[in-house]
Amino acid sequence: MARLDRAMMADFRINLIQMMENAGRALAIVVWERFLDSDPEGCRYNGLMKPFRISAALCGTRAAGLWAGAPPKAVAQDREARVVFVGDTGTGDRRAQEVRDSILSTARSAGLSQVFLLGDNIYENGAAEDIERRFINIYRPVMDRGVAVRAVLGNHDVKKCDGTDIRPVPRDASAYKPARDCWAAEHLATPEFGYEDGARYYSVIIPDDRVALVEVFMIDSNTLGED
Repeated sequence: MARLDRAMMADFRINLIQMMENAGRALAIVVWERFLDSDPEGCRYNGLMKPFRISAALCGTRAAGLWAGAPPKAVAQDREARVVFVGDTGTGDRRAQEVRDSILSTARSAGLSQVFLLGDNIYENGAAEDIERRFINIYRPVMDRGVAVRAVLGNHDVKKCDGTDIRPVPRDASAYKPARDCWAAEHLATPEFGYEDGARYYSVIIPDDRVALVEVFMIDSNTLGED
């Protein structure tokens, strides 16, 4: 796989992030067509949400059929996990508010348990001073409804950060070299972002109080190019 990745980048100039995004989009389409009996290309998404992140507000992910065969007997056929996946929302402007309002509308009409932020949560370079204005103030109405927010670092969140020389790459903020304009540590320490123990990657099991339907893996891919 590593050889294939290197060939894609060297010969076709397709970077690792583009490959990951396309793979995620392809997986979402397969899930919708095979298990959810719906048209993924027709699913509504806000203009701020990229096509490969189509499992977003207004789509309400139905997770009861995500197994490639019959679900475990302990899981009822009609159980659902309703979550939202959304990325690139860290502008704090009208567009971000519109995305928030779509999420709120879904939470009121169908119920939601989690909102997953897929990165670029604070534009333009992740400045800590913008976290409250561009994230907390925007998503407070969502959190006030009891919907948990879980985040992962995007490239803009660590735009001014340099990777550490420590190997293996640490799981926490020490994956990035301390710098005046690197705010990875502040992001990971912000409770509202929902990072597990300040870790850059973690998983969330839904629901967490009964037999699991879904496990979502949140991964900081900014350091994947490191040896």
